[in-house]
Amino acid sequence: MKAIRVYEYGSPEVLRLEEIADPVAGEGEVLIDVAGAGVNPIDWKILSGVKKAFILLPLPFTPGVEVAGTVVATGTGVTEFNVGDEVFGFINIVGGYATKALASVSKLAKIRRSKKVWEGMLAASWSSIQRNNLLSRNPPEDQASAGMIVM
Repeated sequence: MKAIRVYEYGSPEVLRLEEIADPVAGEGEVLIDVAGAGVNPIDWKILSGVKKAFILLPLPFTPGVEVAGTVVATGTGVTEFNVGDEVFGFINIVGGYATKALASVSKLAKIRRSKKVWEGMLAASWSSIQRNNLLSRNPPEDQASAGMIVM
């Protein structure tokens, strides 16, 4: 699979697109074929090293906390999702900037059949906006903090 990898903290110039092995779904996890990933303020804070004291990640890592896509494999004990289900949600503190990503079933939701995957990605971003109380901030900060969606 393709993934954006970080080998050192810094600016976006340190990001590398690479081919790496597909992850394998473990107990309570699903493997998602990623249709899109949210780009959030925490991503650049982790990338820059600003959050190293609080979130120390082993290098290299793949950034990205939110994805939407299709379940392609389920781990042991998974009954909530099936292969082919379209899902969105928070995956972890890393792993979303890739063509495939692992997620705990407790952090995902199914996209209703009446919705498209991109609408699920918007819902994931909206939930992030609500969770982080971004609507109460001044408009210029809202625009910078809300993140964007990469398809």
